Amino acid sequence: MTTTPTNVFTRFLHRLEEPKDSKSSVEIPNFEDSIGVEYRKIGKLHCWEAKGSVRRRFLVLKDHIKQYLEDHGAAVSAPVIWQVYLIGKSRKKARPAVFFCSREAHARKMIRKQIEDSNILANFADFKTGDCAQPLEFDQLKPLGADDANVSRPSANRNTNCENPTGRLISTQQWRPPGLIQRKCATVGAVFSWDGLLLFTTAAHAFFEHSCMVDFETNGHLGLELSFDEEGGMDSDSSEDEDDTIDFQRPPHDAAIFRESKPCRRNTEDSASDVPGASHTFDANDVVLSSKDGPHPGLDYCLVMLRGQKSGYHEKLPLTHSFCNYHVIQPRMRASDSPRDVSVVAYTGSGNARDGMLSGTPSFMTLPGGQKTQELWLVRLDGSVEEGDCGSIVVNKKTGDLEGHIVAGSPGSGNAYIIPAHGMLQDIRRRLSSRLQIWNQFSNCAPKVPTPAINSEEAVDLAGRYREILSEARKARLSAAPRLPIHNIPISPQRPLDRKSLRFRKFMRSLSENPLRWNNPDLLDKALAYVPLDVLHRQAESECEALRIDAKSYSPARRPILGFQDCVIRALLRWFKRSFFAWVDNPTCSCCGSKTTPLGMAAPRLDEMTGGARQVEAYRCENDCCGNHERFPRYTDPFILLRTRKGRSGEWAQCFSMLCHAIGARVRWVWNAEDHAWTEVYSQHLKRWIHVDAHAESWDEPLTYCEGWGKKLSYCIAFSKDGATDVTRRYVRSQRSAHERRLATEPELLHILDEICTERRKDMPDEQKKRLRREDECEQDELQKFVSRQITQELCKLDVTKVSSACVNEPDADGGRRASTKRWMLTDNVVMG
Repeated sequence: MTTTPTNVFTRFLHRLEEPKDSKSSVEIPNFEDSIGVEYRKIGKLHCWEAKGSVRRRFLVLKDHIKQYLEDHGAAVSAPVIWQVYLIGKSRKKARPAVFFCSREAHARKMIRKQIEDSNILANFADFKTGDCAQPLEFDQLKPLGADDANVSRPSANRNTNCENPTGRLISTQQWRPPGLIQRKCATVGAVFSWDGLLLFTTAAHAFFEHSCMVDFETNGHLGLELSFDEEGGMDSDSSEDEDDTIDFQRPPHDAAIFRESKPCRRNTEDSASDVPGASHTFDANDVVLSSKDGPHPGLDYCLVMLRGQKSGYHEKLPLTHSFCNYHVIQPRMRASDSPRDVSVVAYTGSGNARDGMLSGTPSFMTLPGGQKTQELWLVRLDGSVEEGDCGSIVVNKKTGDLEGHIVAGSPGSGNAYIIPAHGMLQDIRRRLSSRLQIWNQFSNCAPKVPTPAINSEEAVDLAGRYREILSEARKARLSAAPRLPIHNIPISPQRPLDRKSLRFRKFMRSLSENPLRWNNPDLLDKALAYVPLDVLHRQAESECEALRIDAKSYSPARRPILGFQDCVIRALLRWFKRSFFAWVDNPTCSCCGSKTTPLGMAAPRLDEMTGGARQVEAYRCENDCCGNHERFPRYTDPFILLRTRKGRSGEWAQCFSMLCHAIGARVRWVWNAEDHAWTEVYSQHLKRWIHVDAHAESWDEPLTYCEGWGKKLSYCIAFSKDGATDVTRRYVRSQRSAHERRLATEPELLHILDEICTERRKDMPDEQKKRLRREDECEQDELQKFVSRQITQELCKLDVTKVSSACVNEPDADGGRRASTKRWMLTDNVVMG
């Protein structure tokens, strides 16, 4: 479900609230300490690499942007690269800006607007946005797989006797219909041993068409749109000059990032022969594994079989340990998980083993479709990269760690994008059954600088990780130990820290926004137009009068069990179930009315996404004469559901809860982790929350699910415009009906719910906050009584004689019972063992 974006009118109000004289009222912060290498000059503005505090803040911001785009971003037709720069007329006036780059203007502007409207940047006020046709550190970013047979010649300094194919050029063939062959070239990357075979890595786009997402070739127009004012600050409406031209200048030559060289050329067939045991060309039949067919196509890699070469064959031959002038350091089977400012060496097919620097500021590419993000790292080499260098591995010059492989760059300059090796290795490990090992046992390939076994920094890092593992293992043993009564102490909220609990926190926060979508007065008026209010009020008055008469019949007279508002909700419940909404399992065919068979999930169309449908189920008519295809969008917008009037428990609960809110009731929407949803309504007459299930037409029957249906429940979280509450104890009264709760620890869940409540109530008057706090305390007392009453009932049912005989007959039963006992965590800050 999509978070509510900031609309145009709200952005206009925000701009009105900004000081008109920004020069005198706003002190512009100084980011000079965070300025790195200068990339280029754009008119009067300079563009620098972001380092220091700006980089650290961007590494926090990128998680929010990435998660938002993957969860809520609209589908884009072209890849969009986004990263942070420092831009300004001078170093003192430089400001951080996140740029969204794509050769399709619509794609980059759409992503940029989504991030601006999402309110993510509210906590990063110094960060502004911009967009352009390609990343600013490149002249012409393109894939480095050549389309012709001419590529840069390899280094003349390479030892021709070296049998290590890493860095050699190969020729590839792409088969295209109808029977056409497209020749490309690439570079051999790392060599691995797998099941007795030798495999090498290279870029997948050299073998498969349209496999490289990093293709930003333009007509020379950068299409830059900035947001800077005259003093170096930002203004959301400024952009390029009206004549649509900007003077692009490279930085001075001593910046050492655009060192040009004039490459010599040679034919790829000569280079292919340099690979020992390899044929002149490789094609898709030689590919053992490729990212193209995997879950992460943005990794752009493939594993190719080195023909005629087996690791066992090399093990039987004596190695000639002569020095190699090309392979200055051998790679290790280890990859960095984050970029750092370190010295690297790239084994390119077009020239020497090029030294360079890896930038510690990552870039990110949102792939077409908008649901996946690929990380990219920038490497600045001392020489130039050329076509055919795709697949070249980049190795940490100090440790030998694999940093990644080159996929794209600007031919003639030293700047290139690499795909991080840790993502490739993780994908390979998941998809290959046997273990992959890096292979460096080649004759005449002894590096001049031996790869160190381990250095001091790595030792400290490994020691720290080892201590963390020991600590986690100790915590796991302690948590598995039996809990004695002395441990039944209140628990305190704890901030989520690990990835699993943070993901659950984000999910809870997104669910908490559902009730906020019901607060549009115009839409509520339209919703009430569907409801027969006169009929409902007559039914409510009739039921309420009958309850009053029944209460007076007792001596002494009692209070009616329901109030008038409760009777109105009950009348609405009957009408909603019997006359308004329909349950859908498989939709019937709209053409012939026959049954349909599910086909799986389909991509939502634009109109379906507008209605909040992130999932669409596809069905096919079972009538062979018809064969029509039906779509069933899972809408989350209750106002769209008023029009469709069909769905399952989620749609029923959303629409019914909104109608309860429309007629003036205080309502909560209850999410259940076992794929069910229902409603809770606050009864002013009873001073408590009442369970209401629209589909089951049940009123105040919270034990329906566990005792009636026999379900086991883990999480039941109620969301309202006032916050969120864990109401699991209302529906789960015994441990036998409880599923284990694994999405977060109980202290973390408490923190998440407290955080949501605090955010929803921060602008409320103090009196209203106090009233809600009293209601929360009363509800917690009520929920705790449910558990206490259930425990008392179970104790009363125990047969003491059976318990005594069991203890006599099974003297060692305590160990097994202890091993099978599960803790029951209660969210009123009590842990029961």
